[in-house]
Amino acid sequence: MENQKKQRKKIFISLVIAAVILFIVFAACMANSARIRAALEEARDLFEASKLPTTTPPAAPIKTDGYQRLKEGTIGAMKLYYYSDDTFYGRGSGSAPAVMAEGGSSTLLHLGIAAAYGRGGSIGGRIPNYSTEPYTTEVAAYDFGINLYLPMDFRLAVLSPSDAIIEQNKKAALSSGYSGALTGEAGKDIETLVISIRERAPGCDILLAVPHNASKTLADAILAIGAHYNLITVDLRPIGATPGMVHSGGADAGYPTRDGHRAIADALLNAIREAVEIGHFTEGIPSTKLY
Repeated sequence: MENQKKQRKKIFISLVIAAVILFIVFAACMANSARIRAALEEARDLFEASKLPTTTPPAAPIKTDGYQRLKEGTIGAMKLYYYSDDTFYGRGSGSAPAVMAEGGSSTLLHLGIAAAYGRGGSIGGRIPNYSTEPYTTEVAAYDFGINLYLPMDFRLAVLSPSDAIIEQNKKAALSSGYSGALTGEAGKDIETLVISIRERAPGCDILLAVPHNASKTLADAILAIGAHYNLITVDLRPIGATPGMVHSGGADAGYPTRDGHRAIADALLNAIREAVEIGHFTEGIPSTKLY
């Protein structure tokens, strides 16, 4: 019995000693672990402080370069896009309306640009085919986009949307089953066209022109959009108010005469020359729409 007591006492003492040893070892490990953890955290802080930023800064807005390329003579395969109604196709000039009607505003303007800036490169153009009704601004945007895939390197778009075009927009918007974005409101539809061109061809400059016979509502919208998007804008209404520039009667009443077409082309070409001279460009698209 006495021997059993001694044996249990030895076992108890051994367990106590083992527990003490384990506690000492555990405490040492914990202390060492804390030192290791502190060292690792210090190393991590040093690494984080030395790392280069991983976030990419936002890209700068692309600047248009159509006028700049004309100025520098780096035209290359530069293309121009023209959009308006049958006035631009030469109606009233004495020639039948056509894509490049002799004496028509678009023809005279294109020839003037090529003569002034075509050296050292080539200037081509695209004028949507005019049939019996003008293209809507939506069709023009689609046509512009499709031609980018040909590819056509559009660097200048001359846009002169008329009241007839806005009426065509309204007609299309009210047609049965229509599901597009046309509204028939000058400001909204023209702004949508401008944004579409700027998004699809960020390097393409846009020249806006108020038609010679524009209503006040249309003219105000075009001028406001031009100012909001920093676009060169030409008001052609003074030409329409000048005697001899517009037919006063007959089938072409209200359309420019041959002299009127020449005056329109000259006004647009002068605006382009001024833009080229000052190195005008448009940077980015405003974050807010006007209409």
